[in-house]
Amino acid sequence: MYNQVKTLKDVFVLKSILSIDTCQEIVEVFNTATHPSRLNLMDDDNQADVNYTSKRSPGLQYKYLSKDLFNDDAIKTALAIETGLDFVNTKSINNQCLPVFKYTNGVEIKAHRDTNKDFDINLPVDYVAVAMLSNPRTDFQDGRLYLNFKAEASKNGKGVIRDHDFDRIYPEFEQGDIVIFNNARCIHAVEPVKGKYSVRYTCGWRFNH
Repeated sequence: MYNQVKTLKDVFVLKSILSIDTCQEIVEVFNTATHPSRLNLMDDDNQADVNYTSKRSPGLQYKYLSKDLFNDDAIKTALAIETGLDFVNTKSINNQCLPVFKYTNGVEIKAHRDTNKDFDINLPVDYVAVAMLSNPRTDFQDGRLYLNFKAEASKNGKGVIRDHDFDRIYPEFEQGDIVIFNNARCIHAVEPVKGKYSVRYTCGWRFNH
């Protein structure tokens, strides 16, 4: 896997990087964290550890978990070893916190490209890593992450055109797996989660050259 990943393909999956216990720990911290800690985000006034909902993706809940609640340095080190991308020292929002997202029934993330809104909203993030914290077999239905390397995004990443379903790629990843993709070359989205009692948790990291 290491040699394969070192070729820096546009998308690849790292298997079982997080243990089940670690996944459950992150989810537990998400559900109990209430301590605010100011973040400096250019287009948002969010505070760490406080539950927020998305305007573009109604129903989506997210928190930026501060380092004193969950230290992800060991995970970023593992990512660096597996990929050759220095997730530990790169300039990104992950230097301050760990973004965690919660999807329930009917919730989705619309197609977009991640930008470096913490220091320059007009520059795309180079690589994005997304960890699956829930069990796709038992915790939720559908809610698939997809990538599209033929679609185009606006400068701020929020406007997307030519996102045809026949061009979409669906990486398969289980609880504890991490999918990494070349965000600068593609857009991504999460399709609606289904099931009355469904809950889908993910967290993520960014890498900039």
